[in-house]
Amino acid sequence: TPAPAPITRAEKIAIIGGGPAGLTAARDLILRGYAVTVFEELPHAGGMMRYAIPEYRLPRATLDREIDDIRALGVEIKTGVRVGKDIDLARIRAAFDCVVLAIGAHRSWTLDIEGENLKGVEGAAEFLRRVNLNNNTLKVGKRVAVIGGGNSAIDAARTAKRLGAAEVTILYRRERKDMPAWGNEIEAALHEGIVIEYLVAPTKLSGTNGTLNAIECTRMQLGEFDRSGRRRP
Repeated sequence: TPAPAPITRAEKIAIIGGGPAGLTAARDLILRGYAVTVFEELPHAGGMMRYAIPEYRLPRATLDREIDDIRALGVEIKTGVRVGKDIDLARIRAAFDCVVLAIGAHRSWTLDIEGENLKGVEGAAEFLRRVNLNNNTLKVGKRVAVIGGGNSAIDAARTAKRLGAAEVTILYRRERKDMPAWGNEIEAALHEGIVIEYLVAPTKLSGTNGTLNAIECTRMQLGEFDRSGRRRP
């Protein structure tokens, strides 16, 4: 456990957001001699490290130890405090000499297709947050489809499997070599029985009485790479 860092500067700094950016800023600033207070709306600090990355990939004991070391330096971390609701931003600006915004990006991309508002449809980041807020006790259906090929998609798929889903299928519009997820994560998902359907893209989400029951997809054919270096579907 590190010793408390000496406060050698008069300025006090507030950091809004207790995720990776906010905690890193807090550590660096207190080591420079500033008094630092972090405001975090969720019950625990850690941000996406705690509420998006599954525990099997990032053990919570390891994360807690890192955060405890930052606290030991003298950083005050106030959790369960939403700025703008529990405390006014103007009040913080009046009490501190500098305010750092590190609020993160906890929202998933949308598909902009029909049916996204049906019950049973949600973004991977939001799903993973709900799972972690509920200590991995969330109920999922027997058949789960995950759209996308990044690490969040793999995390959502593997998490759904751990929550009891009998069938988990990842729908990806390109080929495996184009998936941005880490190779070892893809291999682990396949090893766990998760099916990956390549060259498919959802075009419509259908439901009954407001609840999802079907996904309509179209088969994709790869084209040339675009200017960003991505292969066009």
